[in-house]
Amino acid sequence: MPLHIVRLQAENYKRLIAVDISPDGNIVTLSGRNAQGKSSVLDAIFAALAGGEASRATKQPIRDGQDVAVVRLDLGDYIVTRRWTDDDAGSLT
Repeated sequence: MPLHIVRLQAENYKRLIAVDISPDGNIVTLSGRNAQGKSSVLDAIFAALAGGEASRATKQPIRDGQDVAVVRLDLGDYIVTRRWTDDDAGSLT
């Protein structure tokens, strides 16, 4: 059975302050001006799904001025939560 994103929640990840997306249908459109967080939403999904290597490859996952960033990706049967801290003690559940 193919996985699909039921819900994406992200806080303080890259340019995002907070986002909560629950796709309705097969197509989701991300739009906005430059530097509004569109790429950060896609990067959050990649960081949650691609594992530790992708997480370590992200130069600055925590939004400037914050101590913690969290991405929670609900895939229906699975929920992936990745957390980054300023002391580099991140976690994956």
